[in-house]
Amino acid sequence: MLYYTKYKSFIVRKIFDLLMLLYKPHKEELDKVLSYCSENIDFYRGNGSSLENYQFIDKKVLTDQYDHFINKKYKLKNVGLTSGTTGTPGKFYRDILSMAAEQFFQCRYFNWKGKYKVIFRGEKVFDLEYKEDKIYKTIPFIGEMLVSSYHINDNTLKNLVKKLKTIRNKCLWAYPSSAYALAEYCMRNNVRLKFDVVALSSEILADYRKDIIEEAFQCRVKDWYGQAERVAALVRCKAGHYHEVEGYSHIEYLNGQDGTFEIVGTTLHNRIMPLIRYNMHDLVEISAEPCLCGASGKNIVKIYGRSTTYIELPNGKLYETPLAFLFKGMSNVVEAQIIQKKDKRIILKVVRGKKFDDENERTLAAHISSFIPAELFTLEYVERIERDARGKFRYVINEGMV
Repeated sequence: MLYYTKYKSFIVRKIFDLLMLLYKPHKEELDKVLSYCSENIDFYRGNGSSLENYQFIDKKVLTDQYDHFINKKYKLKNVGLTSGTTGTPGKFYRDILSMAAEQFFQCRYFNWKGKYKVIFRGEKVFDLEYKEDKIYKTIPFIGEMLVSSYHINDNTLKNLVKKLKTIRNKCLWAYPSSAYALAEYCMRNNVRLKFDVVALSSEILADYRKDIIEEAFQCRVKDWYGQAERVAALVRCKAGHYHEVEGYSHIEYLNGQDGTFEIVGTTLHNRIMPLIRYNMHDLVEISAEPCLCGASGKNIVKIYGRSTTYIELPNGKLYETPLAFLFKGMSNVVEAQIIQKKDKRIILKVVRGKKFDDENERTLAAHISSFIPAELFTLEYVERIERDARGKFRYVINEGMV
């Protein structure tokens, strides 16, 4: 099944490569997108082409009126799942234009065309009970390697490094936490790996981790901020700041606390499930000074919201973003939080939706058990999960690290 999925994905990407020969992304006119939504999407119907006529929405609004955001005329839909790094999993529909646009913008930024791709992004490569020291699978004929984020330890990383040293012209497509785990192992054991490109996304990239990754892998890190909703994309420049991906979406910034701003995005490339003024509640810090890289537009000096930590399992450490897959695709889960006690017990706090039933509970428990041994975790249902001073809650808390 794993190979079938990857070959299917490879074929789809090749089709997109052909589409991209014809696809010339241009700056979509926002008023035309709004007019389309006003005419075709029930939630926005009759709002017209002025952005001011549209309310700010977030995941709760989307969840409560989910069906009203979908253009029912589309029969073929690509499903995108968000694992919910902040504890709120979701499902979104994308059309071919949205998928092609995403590939175009990422390929242009990462410049990884023709590279052997090492994917270290929470892929479920092996079963939980897998106890061998090899944590990767190569995909024949398409130049890809999948690495398990669920079996990280010194023995498995040693064998991975040995294999990677035999591969030329390679790039790393990873979560920052996974890339850092590999880089830290290399530095600690005085080993260097050569990647042509290190492409990161889905977690906050701390500067100290970036420095270690770049030293261990002998190349510059490229970091992409985005989300499954496809309403905003930011890329890290050579100066270490972030800038909007021109033509990707329309972004607004709402005043937050302590001089920060909340990112609000509007879809420009999705006709099945367009989202207008969608607030991810991710906070950024913006400088009034121009960026040293010379880029125009907002000079975003820091992104808040997705810090990284881990829990400890008998076979190694499991980092934050792979942990978010515990709730990926789970129905009627509003929010969730993972807490590891000092005695290593794991508590999973879950806020249930109104339609959460016994079948959802059985499915959720079985799904989590495929990642974490059943005897190590307990489900605890709560009414709400506390937020911090910035209005966010920590998805993973390791009390032994506090």
